[in-house]
Amino acid sequence: MEESKTNSRKKNENQLDNVPPRRNLVPMKAISEVAKDALELPPVQRLTLARILLDLSEEDGDFSPEAEAAWEEEIQNRIRAVEDGSAKGIPYEQVMREAQDRLAG
Repeated sequence: MEESKTNSRKKNENQLDNVPPRRNLVPMKAISEVAKDALELPPVQRLTLARILLDLSEEDGDFSPEAEAAWEEEIQNRIRAVEDGSAKGIPYEQVMREAQDRLAG
């Protein structure tokens, strides 16, 4: 009897779509379905989702939808500034010289 429990447990541990124990939860999508849905997102939204999931997986991660939205807006603003030419680039050599000066001083 104990051997069949062990085999059953090993079988469940190897499944990608383990079903969580029932605790009056709304049925959850299987991981494969969530992954399929995520792959249908545009690349920017997939990256945002990945960042959210990574943030949530950190022990001290404090996810805030408002903060994520603000960062996404800032990123998009910076991309637009580069694309429309309003962002001013600094030559690599100058950046490195300024960084060395700051570290030395």
